[in-house]
Amino acid sequence: MANGEGLKKYDSGILPAHFEKLSKDQQVRLINKMAENDVELRNRINEKIGDSKLAEHDMANILEMVQSVEVEGKFINVQQNIKTGSGNIKIDIKGGDRKLLIPLLVIGVIAVIIVLILVFE
Repeated sequence: MANGEGLKKYDSGILPAHFEKLSKDQQVRLINKMAENDVELRNRINEKIGDSKLAEHDMANILEMVQSVEVEGKFINVQQNIKTGSGNIKIDIKGGDRKLLIPLLVIGVIAVIIVLILVFE
């Protein structure tokens, strides 16, 4: 890249080197096509930026909601798919009150042990 072979910014206003060799009709069609492609590209870029801004807002709302939820004696499960400018993000948040989770887990393990004892007797 020291030789100036790095990436260069694309300039849609630059015409191809062979432009002068084209007929007037071909020149007009080429300019129209370049303008049309430029508009489509700008629309796609704006759409992707909008999706990213919306995703950022949605994620901030989800985090704010999770932080404000009263979890004492409750379980929470938040699932959300968010479309961004570069793809999709799947958010899956699970949690709850530890004072409630641990006894439920202990009861569940005891129930499994009892079932196993009854089955293998």
